[in-house]
Amino acid sequence: MRAAHWMLGLGVLMFVTSIWFILAGTRPGTATAAGPATEPVATVRQIMDAIVTPASNTVYESVAIIVTAEGITEHHPRTNAEWDTVSAAAAVLAEAGGQLMAEGRARDTDRWMEISQEMIDASLISMKAALDQDKDALLASGEALNNSCDNCHQLYNVDIPDEF
Repeated sequence: MRAAHWMLGLGVLMFVTSIWFILAGTRPGTATAAGPATEPVATVRQIMDAIVTPASNTVYESVAIIVTAEGITEHHPRTNAEWDTVSAAAAVLAEAGGQLMAEGRARDTDRWMEISQEMIDASLISMKAALDQDKDALLASGEALNNSCDNCHQLYNVDIPDEF
């Protein structure tokens, strides 16, 4: 199980790094050739299954307070690497929000765009909490992130899988 977490973390880190290189190459003032606009390749379902679900699970599961008859147990990232994994997952969620807003993928130019932006904003709050290694802020950030997901699923009549 631990190997799977490391592989997920490594995959997320590689994805975020590649996004950074892309964004760094397109900053204003850098020489870039104007290319043709690209059409979205992945469907919304594919983005949800491959990017949003794993990344959101990483953020949601990073902090937990478990109350049993034996007492209270807290779970949260403890090492820099664990915090980095959570911040990278939150960054990936923010990027996915932008992908959901792409022309040809967005369901409409009104509420879909607002909800996608809410997901981006909530993800950035989670990312900052993880970068600051603030477990309380990270736990609190989950509500806004979850609300953005629920708002979209309810408005666009998307079934939420049982594992959520």
